[in-house]
This record gives sequence, structure tokens and C-alpha cells, in this order.
Amino acid sequence: MSSNKRRAKRKRRSADNHNVVAFLHGAGDVGEILAAYRTWLVQNRICNDDMPPEVLVGCAELAITVAAGIRPEFAPTAWTVDDVDGVIGLVEYVEDSGGDAPPTALMLFGMRMLLDFLEDTNRWTGPVHDWEAAVMTLDEWIADELPDEQLQIEDVDPVHAEAALSELRLVRRLDAFLDWIGGERPTTSARWLKPALLGDLGAAVGIDVPPGLKKMTDHDELADLWMFAQELQLITVNTSRAEPTPVAQLWRARPRFELVRAAATLELDAYLSAENPLNPLPMMTALALRQGMTESPMSLDIFEPDDDSEPDDDDWPSTILDEMMRDRLSGLVEAGWLSVDDAGDHVVPRDLRPTVESALASHMGPEMGPAAMMAGGPTTRPTVVPELTDDIAQSQLTLRLDMPYIEPPVTRRIALPASMSLPALHYVIQTIMRWDDSHLHRFFTPDGHTEFGPTYDAGPSGEVSVGALINKPGDELYYNYDFGDGWEVRIVVESLADPSGTDDDRRPVVLDGHGTAPFDDVGGAGGWDHFIVAVTDPTHEDHDELREWAGMSPTGQFDPTAFDVDQTNRALRRQFRG
Repeated sequence: MSSNKRRAKRKRRSADNHNVVAFLHGAGDVGEILAAYRTWLVQNRICNDDMPPEVLVGCAELAITVAAGIRPEFAPTAWTVDDVDGVIGLVEYVEDSGGDAPPTALMLFGMRMLLDFLEDTNRWTGPVHDWEAAVMTLDEWIADELPDEQLQIEDVDPVHAEAALSELRLVRRLDAFLDWIGGERPTTSARWLKPALLGDLGAAVGIDVPPGLKKMTDHDELADLWMFAQELQLITVNTSRAEPTPVAQLWRARPRFELVRAAATLELDAYLSAENPLNPLPMMTALALRQGMTESPMSLDIFEPDDDSEPDDDDWPSTILDEMMRDRLSGLVEAGWLSVDDAGDHVVPRDLRPTVESALASHMGPEMGPAAMMAGGPTTRPTVVPELTDDIAQSQLTLRLDMPYIEPPVTRRIALPASMSLPALHYVIQTIMRWDDSHLHRFFTPDGHTEFGPTYDAGPSGEVSVGALINKPGDELYYNYDFGDGWEVRIVVESLADPSGTDDDRRPVVLDGHGTAPFDDVGGAGGWDHFIVAVTDPTHEDHDELREWAGMSPTGQFDPTAFDVDQTNRALRRQFRG
């Protein structure tokens, strides 16, 4: 349905529904749902001090109440497209009329997360197609709220681009960091800089460090800089020291366009990614950067409070969003990604625009329009390529995945369409291993002669299907992730089968599995062995530090042989929604 038709439909419903008073059956059940929803928001770290869980719980309660008033047979665990349209239409009607209601954008965001909560916790009681349709409808509403303007990007001479990239705060900090590292610096057994040196490093790179800082991981800016340097392979770190690599010498040389562009891209990836896909800040960042390359860049004024009006407690949800957007715009200016022109607008410097455009395209899709930002979530969510014409591409593959040299053994058995693209398989592997896609990867054949992936020397993978490379029992393909830690996954075909003719043919499914995959940035196979020993032995000298690094509770149990098939399949369903 087009944007105009949706809006017309909404206005008709709003006029009919604006005086509805809800009578909600099963209020006790709703109370239990809302309490569980709040717990889920906190556990998944969706909320923080800027967006407390009460904001989204309040939106959910209002949405449920309104939906029940519009459709008496409504169930809060089984939404339909009409329910979504009805709630948003009524809220927007009240907002347009000057009534007392949360901002429409906040309601859209809150309802979107409520649906994810219901699906993630197995509370959804309606048909799967209703859930998918409701999610799609919400994403279309959100896309309608965003502007859609043409980007203004010109070709930039590499010399000018390198100069602009070198002025970014991150690049300047990395310059100072390498000067400070010198020949080597001592590290802890967990591969972080020794605490006694944190203040010295902060002074060298221009980062404020509070006196008495005990751990590098307690300071986000220092920890991020340390990880960026490793990801760019500027330093190598073990359990006793950090030292520069040959890449560091290339970094100091000129020209260095490719290296500084890689650093800039890493920082943009961090801005545009989130541990939880429902975090609003990546979308806010993408919107600010995109608008900064159009004729209508964002101005901080539109997010400033009205000095002539008294604070209103009823406006606090929109105030929180405004504060988040102000902070994000200011942060992008400080980092060098945005500059403020004479009109007070936030624009992306022209020599940085090709780099920003490339990063946005990798996260939001090549169109980079509002629908690409929101429809179905970020386009880092995988898609399955259309069916190919040969018989093999129509079949279902059963694959066995294992990680050589890792103990306890890590194995997964999955079924997926042979027509699936390699980028989609990459996301499947990231999900079933619970990795965070924060490093480079590649696929390669057993002979090592053919590579696919986003690395400089690997072939493009977007148009290559899994079935084109492995299509009979015993065929092998390898997946390499994080070239520093060196994780390798062996993929072996167990069997092929004809499709069943259901939608499940187009989605990957975990059939079985064993073992916890090594955590991101744990330090390779040796680091994983050390981690397992330390976190399971309360007397180990690194016990507390590594448990805190991994986000474990002091008394929680850790079983390296554990693997939850059901939980992993729920995560895959969230990735492959249609």
C-alpha cells in the first residue's frame, strides 16, 4: 500500500475511533505481560538512563488499551495489521489535535519492540503471518515518517580524501597512540593495557582518564581505541605485551589513504551497529549522516527545548528522544563526521561523503532511503537470493559445521536453501555462533585458491549461492572470521533434499548442535582455553576479571559444552523474517 493510501486509511479510522473508550478483558494477564516486557527490556539492554524502560512499557500499555477499545476481541499477544493501523491512526489523530499522547515516532518504536518481545519470549499466540504482517506494517509507518531526499556526493581526489580522513578524531588518536606505544607496552593476562599506564595513555591521545582507574574496560573511549588498533592490525597483543606490527609502519608512511579509510569505516560501523537491533541510536546516526549529505541537513534547533514554555511532565518521552538526538549530533561533530555551517545545520564534509556513503550503503542497502533504513530493520539482516534455475538450487541442504582445533568441540547441524547467498550464510554463522560481526570474514574452498568475502583480495560474494559451491554429500567450504583470533569453521554437506513447498524452505533452521563457540576477542584458541580454565576456577588469578569482561555474574555457572537449539532458532527467525 502506498504512503498516501495508508495515510488516507488512517485518517478515516481516526475519525471513527477517536472517542472509543477501551474495556480490556483479562487485565491481570496484561499486567503480567507488561511486567515481563519490562524485565525483557532491561535484560536485553534496550533501555538505559536516557530511555528508561517505563517509557516503552507505558507505550505498550497505551497501545494495548487503544487496540482493545477499537476491536473488542483483540488479544494483546496476537496483533493484526488492523490493530497496528488503528492504534497509530488514533495516536496520530490525538497528537495532531493537540491532545495528550506520546509522539507518534515513539509509539511506533515502542510497538515494534513489543512485537519482538512477544516473539522472542514465545508469548505470541497468533498466526506467524499476522506477526510478520504487523511488523512489516510498523516498518512502513516508520519509513513514512522519514524524509527522502537525494544525496549530494561528488567524486573526491584520494589526496583530498586522505587529508580529510586524517583530521578525524579517531585517526589523530591512532597517530598519537602509535607514537606512545613505541616498541612495546605491558598488558594484563586478559590482553588489556596495564592499569598503571592508563592515565599516561589518556594524556598522550587526548582522552580524560579519572584518577585511580582500575581497568581499561571501565573506560569506553580507551577500550574502543585499543580494540580499533587491534582490528586494524596496527598492534598485536598477547598476555604480556602489546607491540606494533608492520602495518603500523605503513600507517606512519604516506600516502595511507586505504588505511585511514579502513579506520574511518570501522568507526562508522561502530556508530551504525548495536548489540541489540532495537537500539534507536544507530538509526538516529544513519538519519543524521544521510541528511547531512542532502539539501536539508539537520539543525540542532529542532531538538532544543522551547525556552518560553514551562517543562511539562507529559512531554518527557519526546524530551528524552530530543536529548538523545542532541547528544548524538554533538558526538558526531566532535568526532569530525559532521560540521556545523553558518546556518547551524549539521553537514557531512564533502571530502568525507564517499566514505560515509559506502558505510551507510553497507548497513542500509544501496538505496539508503528511509525505507531501507527501517523496512524490515537494517539491511544487515540477511536476505535469500531468488531461486536459481537448476535443480540443485531448488533443493534443501543439510550442513554440518564444526570448528577445528577448538575444545570442547563446537558443532552445528543446519538446514537451509541451496539458493542462499554467501552473505546470508555469513549472517547464519554469526547468529548460530553468537558472534557480533565485528571483524572481517571470508569464505574459501579447501584448496585455498578461491575466496569470497569483503576483504581486499577476496572475490565478491553477493551473487554466489551456497549450492553453487557445495552441492553433494562430502563437499566442503571453509569460513574464516576475525583474522586476528583466526576462527575457522568447516562446512560439510551431509545431504540434499527436495523442498517441502512451505515458507520454511526459505529459512535456515538449526537441527542440532553442541558446545559454546569462543567469544569475540577472547584471543584465539589459546585465549579460549585460558578463558575456560579461569572462569570455571574461582581460585584462578584471572577469574574475576575475565568473568566481568564476559558479562558473567559472580556466581553464575559457565558450561563450555552448552548450546541451546531453541534459543538459536528464535534468533534466526528474527533475522530471516520474510
